[in-house]
Amino acid sequence: MKKIFHLPSKPIVITFDDGYLSNYTYAYPILKKLEMKATINIIVSYVPDEVDRQKPGIYVPHFTGEQAKEMVDSRVIEIGSHTYDLHKYGSNGSKEIPIVMEPVIINGHHETIDKYKERLYADFLCSREIIKEKLGKTPICLAYPFGAGNKISDEIAKKVGFEMAFGIKEGVNYYGDNIMKLKRITVKNSDTGQDIVEKINKLNRKTGFIPFLGY
Repeated sequence: MKKIFHLPSKPIVITFDDGYLSNYTYAYPILKKLEMKATINIIVSYVPDEVDRQKPGIYVPHFTGEQAKEMVDSRVIEIGSHTYDLHKYGSNGSKEIPIVMEPVIINGHHETIDKYKERLYADFLCSREIIKEKLGKTPICLAYPFGAGNKISDEIAKKVGFEMAFGIKEGVNYYGDNIMKLKRITVKNSDTGQDIVEKINKLNRKTGFIPFLGY
């Protein structure tokens, strides 16, 4: 039996993608101090191994499994999936595309639709099971690399157990929207609190602007 959660009238979800070490070093302490919560969607294969060695070719440090467990246990951070190892581009024969988007050429052969589906299923399931095994909590959300989800990936994500999926389309979500295509608002490191509120208000299709209560 699923729990029923009562949300505030205008809830805001804070999300981070990839699983960078800076999320642990900078964002996590601030969120904890402010008694706020966030979701970090990790590229599971990019998490450093037991001796803290980063995967070859990954130049921006990612936080470790131990650091992820600390954040989850604090109840400040929830860990979601950004796939196991699909955060990359590949060729579909005519151009480079995010490899979640459609069949691509692998080992010199163009995938069939069935092979494409098998690849997504195996990756999504692997990411979910590893997060559950390492952190003791099953992730419910998937963030598509480069926002490249589609109907096929949505069906497969739901099949392996994900309940929602984030894209990168800018916007505000409303009751009744497709929960597998949740919109988000990009926050840059140069944005002020006022800037963020203005972005929300600009993308809000309903009346009733959010006021900015600065300090």
